[in-house]
Amino acid sequence: MGYRIYELTGAAIGEGKWLCEKAAPYLWEIHQATGFTVSLRVLEGDKLVVLDRIEGSHPLKVVYPVGAHLPCNHGAAGKLLLAYQRSPEEIQDFLRAGKIQRLTEKDQDGLQGIGGEL
Repeated sequence: MGYRIYELTGAAIGEGKWLCEKAAPYLWEIHQATGFTVSLRVLEGDKLVVLDRIEGSHPLKVVYPVGAHLPCNHGAAGKLLLAYQRSPEEIQDFLRAGKIQRLTEKDQDGLQGIGGEL
């Protein structure tokens, strides 16, 4: 598993652990205020990585385990991180490489579509 084991345990160079520790009070505050599942995600290359989460109490939920790697444009978190952490040129490269995909029928495709969402 190599480097992957460090990603999963949050021990990679301490960065994941440090970020989780700093974000924990804010995640907890959001969870307490809403009762929803909250998660901390980062954009790593062309993937969205779940670093931490607090599970909500609502019976209907979608849960991605800590360490899960998701498509970079997955949900609002992925689109937000793409918009603020990647240049238009990098987004165009992701589109050409098929890294940004339509995940639902409502998702936009192509630079015009995804650009409007970002």
